[in-house]
Amino acid sequence: MDTHALAYLKGVLDGDGYIDRSRHNPRLCLTATNKGFVQRFASMLKFLGLVPRLTEKRERHNHKKHIRFQKYDFECALLCCRATCSPEVIDLLKNFEPLTDLEKRYYLKGFYDSEGSSCSSQNFTIWKTTGHKVKNGHKHEVRFTNKDVRKLQRIHEILNHFGINSKIYNSTHYVSYLAFYKKEHYLKFFELIWGDSKHE
Repeated sequence: MDTHALAYLKGVLDGDGYIDRSRHNPRLCLTATNKGFVQRFASMLKFLGLVPRLTEKRERHNHKKHIRFQKYDFECALLCCRATCSPEVIDLLKNFEPLTDLEKRYYLKGFYDSEGSSCSSQNFTIWKTTGHKVKNGHKHEVRFTNKDVRKLQRIHEILNHFGINSKIYNSTHYVSYLAFYKKEHYLKFFELIWGDSKHE
């Protein structure tokens, strides 16, 4: 069994992926707007000998929070991927620990695809929940967001293994995030997960 596929799927499941246990046999599932991400997830499922099923749906979002003091209401296209698997595969994924450098790189890639974001610009802006625009002095940023701090600590340890210094921050609404800002770490991270520095 391909351990790099296990490592990637473990990273995705630690992020936005989930296990559907509503049927007799459990299913590994992912729903996202990024089709390339969902298709990568499906490819990794095939490496494990599973048969992924892709479906598309549209979803309307109507949030009460104010962005720039205006409510937003929009519709987006979602791509869903589901694959039925045995309880043994579920246990294998839950207990899998990335040990080799290749496994750690694929785990980072899966978690980043699922819960990561990045920005590279001279001056970029972020939005607080109040809707106020705030200047951020960092030219480069990679960020991982998750409610489970233990998962972010795992990411922190793996990044530290590769010589990338990061820090975990407590945020609002019980969500924490991990981030790093140095350009050399930014470039090194994308070299690790993509094999080149095209994200420069």
